[in-house]
Amino acid sequence: MKNDKITHNTKFKTSYGTIAKVVNYDDASGLYMYKDNYNNTGYKSDEYILNNGM
Repeated sequence: MKNDKITHNTKFKTSYGTIAKVVNYDDASGLYMYKDNYNNTGYKSDEYILNNGM
């Protein structure tokens, strides 16, 4: 379910130590797609993003 605290461009730190920002929400998986400062993309949960927010 989409979390109101997370918006497009919400920044957080990935498990690799890179800085990422939210680019999209995927309804099917319930995860947020992100892109980091090395142009890597991936998916994280709202809980992870809020716990690692910047």
